[in-house]
Amino acid sequence: MEDFGMEAEEAVSSAVEEFELQIAANDEICKSFAEAGGVASLQTLLAAATLEGPPELLRGSAAALRQLANSDAVKAQLAEAGALGTLMRAVRGYGSHPAVQEQLLGLLVALVLRMPDIAAAAAETGGVDVLTEVLSAAPAMAAAAKASAAAANGAANGSADKSAASATGSAEGDDDQEVASKVFGVGGSSNGSSSGAAVQRQACMALRNMVVRNPELRPGFLAAGAEELLRAVKVLFPAACKDVASAALRDLGLDNYN
Repeated sequence: MEDFGMEAEEAVSSAVEEFELQIAANDEICKSFAEAGGVASLQTLLAAATLEGPPELLRGSAAALRQLANSDAVKAQLAEAGALGTLMRAVRGYGSHPAVQEQLLGLLVALVLRMPDIAAAAAETGGVDVLTEVLSAAPAMAAAAKASAAAANGAANGSADKSAASATGSAEGDDDQEVASKVFGVGGSSNGSSSGAAVQRQACMALRNMVVRNPELRPGFLAAGAEELLRAVKVLFPAACKDVASAALRDLGLDNYN
């Protein structure tokens, strides 16, 4: 797979994304696709791409499985076939690719939704550590995006000196919450699904889905610092994450979750 060219990578990713929209119409279609071996093939592709790449192929296979995992039967098939272990390795291995990580975490969100047995299995395969590691990256994501936004503003303006001064002044005049909202807020970017906020949103949702029907998992998350991390994410990405982080705090059993 190392000889995969950029054009080939993009073509495969686009084909998988187009395909996913067609197979996720309803539960019956998902089941039929699974019975025909499609889910197993996509899982094999996910595992291979986790080890060898390219990132575009991993993102596409994760996105397709994410759609298919709306079916409970598909969730069970993936969990029984060891998809959770592959997923945890991929999330850890692709932290520098937010577009990929967002789809991987979105797949985890779908797998554990209303499935307490799969949520328990996710915890056993490292889910608590993986999710708290992702949440721990939120401050670095916000800082990097702040610098990137200032640079982009400078490049977009016809007058480099004037735009750089304007961008610097704007960044210095905003507090962390305002900057995070401008850079990462839902609807604030032409490609929000690739942003750090999208990654953090999916991490919050995955955590919430894991604990809402599995109260025995709450102590492990709390011991790993989930409360402090979720509160930090609410401040850094209020537009994208305030609602889901609050829901996660609530389902961790905390009274002061707003």
